[in-house]
Amino acid sequence: MSEISCTAHTCAYNSDSYCTLNAVHVCGQKAKKSCDTSCESFYMRTSAGTNASIPQMHMPSSNSIECSAEKCLYNDSGHCKAVNVDINGVGADCSARTECGTFVKK
Repeated sequence: MSEISCTAHTCAYNSDSYCTLNAVHVCGQKAKKSCDTSCESFYMRTSAGTNASIPQMHMPSSNSIECSAEKCLYNDSGHCKAVNVDINGVGADCSARTECGTFVKK
């Protein structure tokens, strides 16, 4: 289980620069560097700042991260084993504009 810091302040699950989801999915099957990855759990925040269509989340003590970046050092059978994970996405308007800043090529 990991703690996820997140700069994608436009994501509905971001609270004070941390992810409030219990489980997230990082994509990047063929990734060779962090910019080849993305947070597929990104959900655009509405203009009001919250989304009525998603349940209100509470800060989890740790997050589970499903990871398809097969060439990442932290990928262990499809799950991230890094203790602290950084998701980058300043100004993101979709998951493709996010990335896993913790990615390290094996």
